[in-house]
Amino acid sequence: MSLVHYAQGVNTGIFRMYNHGKERNLELYGQEEPPMYDFSKITAPVALYWGENDWLGPPAVRIHIINTNTNEHQTLEHQTRQELNL
Repeated sequence: MSLVHYAQGVNTGIFRMYNHGKERNLELYGQEEPPMYDFSKITAPVALYWGENDWLGPPAVRIHIINTNTNEHQTLEHQTRQELNL
């Protein structure tokens, strides 16, 4: 299920909880669409690594994570590599 969940994020450009379909989402989440993750609840230090050509972590997702994570974090961008190469 994690690969399907990841593919949902790649296809929609939105990193949120697993999309089970409208009916099951209503049962599980109380809404038709899966909710976004609340990154402000993360309490551990976070390190984000990505490459300029990284299709696995598009810029919008990285910016969202950085902007909503209020705890200590660091980022590292590798200019030419993709995440799979790191």
